[in-house]
Amino acid sequence: MPITYSTELKVKTIRRYEKGESIKALSQELHISQSTLYQWRKEYCSIKTPNHTYTPAEFDAISRRLQKLEHHMEIIRQTEYLSYTLAEKACHS
Repeated sequence: MPITYSTELKVKTIRRYEKGESIKALSQELHISQSTLYQWRKEYCSIKTPNHTYTPAEFDAISRRLQKLEHHMEIIRQTEYLSYTLAEKACHS
């Protein structure tokens, strides 16, 4: 039967992580597997900006989208599509 941890313990542990303690050190001290702590980090760790606080899941989704867009931009650069389109518009002006 899996061990059930309180939300309070999870949040306190992740706050310690956010203050700089490593997952490995917390795992050893609390006798909780690193994989469990990584899961808690995914659930409870937040990323704050001046305008919004993102959950790790939201941040991961944004990061994946950014990578995809950067990949698309690299393809566009390699095909010189932008310079071709701008030159074509200049000719028709």
